[in-house]
Amino acid sequence: MLPEQFCVRMKEMLGEEYAAFYASYDLPKYQALRINPLKTERDTFLQQAPFSLNRVPWTTNGYYYSGNDQPGRHPYHEAGVYYIQEPSAMAPAEYLMAEPGERILDLCAAPGGKSSQIACSMQGEGLIVCNEIHPARAKILSENIERMGVCNACESLVVHEEIAPVAIPAIYERLRQKQVEVRGDDRACQIQEGMIRAGEEDWGMEYLDAVISLKVVSGIEEAISHINQYNTGHSESIITRDYASALKFQDEIDAAAVYVNASTRFTDGHEFGFGAEIGISTQKLHARGPMGLEALTTTKYIIFGNGQIRP
Repeated sequence: MLPEQFCVRMKEMLGEEYAAFYASYDLPKYQALRINPLKTERDTFLQQAPFSLNRVPWTTNGYYYSGNDQPGRHPYHEAGVYYIQEPSAMAPAEYLMAEPGERILDLCAAPGGKSSQIACSMQGEGLIVCNEIHPARAKILSENIERMGVCNACESLVVHEEIAPVAIPAIYERLRQKQVEVRGDDRACQIQEGMIRAGEEDWGMEYLDAVISLKVVSGIEEAISHINQYNTGHSESIITRDYASALKFQDEIDAAAVYVNASTRFTDGHEFGFGAEIGISTQKLHARGPMGLEALTTTKYIIFGNGQIRP
């Protein structure tokens, strides 16, 4: 039973269409997901999707799924490969036709479907501000926006040869349970059966997918050399109990953020106290790492005098 005040308001807004709107509540419920093109190609996802999907006709990346499927419990959902969204809610952002480089303000952004859909259309170029006045809804909005463009996910793993025979099978099994594809070098593949052999292109690849590369190294020197050759200059982390190795890693790794025994997911403007993260820089001048508003501004010096000169 719909609230009376809601019915009165909708009747005023919809006029002759109200009867059809009211009757729609007795029709079967449609459920859909929207593929995130920032994380995967649509055709690739459709080939691998473990669900029965049918296209939502008014969207580019929206697909109905059956009531028997539970995509909200799949690792792809947690990784932001797709967003679960009511089909009609996909229409506004589709009709907006956002373009890369535009500046967009979403005044009613929570829970995040519309904003994340707009962000996908902008393809990483431009600025979208997602606004929500209610604190609880703002938290949900933040979580959904972050998941759909999840930053600092682990792309490559380097394992010391002394622990590789024990560590690699354990790591591989945990990742396999989460349906993560592991691509290893020759030594890793010898240790773990079923691992896909990595190619040269894998070491510097940002997969934006449930894929990770794995390399076995002889020690800290080889690890640092390998990482500095292939990394993006964004965030790197070492898991170690050796204090000297930790300091050496922090001193010699060329990246905006270097962690010891902590997740690279902390590389974020909000976490660093910069306020909302507006961008990320992997260069060294002038800003490096997460960028807040201050990093996008410059300085202008205003001087008043009364005829002074410099001696």
